[in-house]
Amino acid sequence: MNTDTGRLISEIEARRKAEETLAFEIGNLPRLGEVNVTESEYIYPLEIRLPRVIFDQERDKPVDVKFMKAEPIGEIAVDAASGEVSRSHLHEIESEIRRQKKKVEDTVQKALVRSSAKKFSQLPFPEHRYTPILDVLSHLIIEGPITAQELAEMSSVDEQKYRDYVDILADVDLVRWENDQVEADNILIEILAQPHSPPEHLNAAMAHFFKKGAEHIGTIREILGPHLLLSGHYYYSALGQSEMPRMGEHEFDDVMKWNYSGNNRKQKRFKLPRYLIQLEDVGLLESKDGTGPRSWTGKDDVQRNLLRQDDLLAPITEVIA
Repeated sequence: MNTDTGRLISEIEARRKAEETLAFEIGNLPRLGEVNVTESEYIYPLEIRLPRVIFDQERDKPVDVKFMKAEPIGEIAVDAASGEVSRSHLHEIESEIRRQKKKVEDTVQKALVRSSAKKFSQLPFPEHRYTPILDVLSHLIIEGPITAQELAEMSSVDEQKYRDYVDILADVDLVRWENDQVEADNILIEILAQPHSPPEHLNAAMAHFFKKGAEHIGTIREILGPHLLLSGHYYYSALGQSEMPRMGEHEFDDVMKWNYSGNNRKQKRFKLPRYLIQLEDVGLLESKDGTGPRSWTGKDDVQRNLLRQDDLLAPITEVIA
C-alpha cells in the first residue's frame, strides 16, 4: 500500500494495467499519454501521433516532417483502490483514429494534386471515372458553348449535376455563364488560343483544375479514382520517413481493399498493375526491380513540391524559429 495516499494501487501498477488493456483490447496504434492522477483514479489519455510538416520561421521552405502529439482520442482509467480498469468504447476510439488520419490524408491528397497537377493531367482519361467535368470541358473545346436548353433536355437529376459541376469549373475561372449559356472563361480561352490538339487542351484545362481546385477534393477523387488513392497513400506514408520508403504491391493492394467493395473491388485489384505502371509513366512513382519482388518508391521532386503547399498543409504544420 502507498502509505502517503492510502492508495492500494501505485502509479507503476496502474500504468502496467493500462498498457495491458491497450495492447490486448485496443491495439498498438494509440499510445498512453501523461497520467492524470485524481483522488480515486489514474487516467491515461489515448493519443496517436500523426505527421506534421515543419517549416522554417519565414515559412519559406519545409525543414522536416516530425510526428507530433495529436488530440486525445479516448482514455483508460484505473481505479486507485480496486485496480479495476475502464476505457472508452472501442468503436469511439477507432472512429476518432479514422477521423484524425483522414484529416491528414485529405490534406496530403490536396497538396499532392495541386503540386503535381500536370503529372495527373497526363494520366489516360479512359482510366478515370468519367465525370461531367470532362464532358463540359470537352464540349467547350470541340463544339463551343453549352446552352441552358441543352442541359434542360436532360433528366432533372443530370441537369442539376452538370450545373453543379459548371459552378465548380467557374470557381477556377475555366467557364462562365453568359447570355444563358456556358462558355469558356479567361483561363480556358488562353488555353484554347495555344496551337495544340484537343487532347492537349483538355489536359491543360484539367491541370489548371487540379492546381486551383484542390478544395473540391471529392470531385477530384471521382476523376482520378485509384490513381489518387494509390499515390496519396504512398506520400502520406512517406511523411516522417528519413528517406523514401519502398512499398510493395501487396500494400497498394490493401489500399484497393480498404477503399472499394464488391465487384468494383475485384476489378480495381485486377487493374492494380496497370495503375502502378501509369503512375510511374507520368512521374509520380518509380519502380525498383531488385533481387526480391518489385517495389515502388516516390519521386524527390514530387515530395519536395508537395511540401511546398504550405497553405494547404497549415492544419498539419508547425513552424520553428
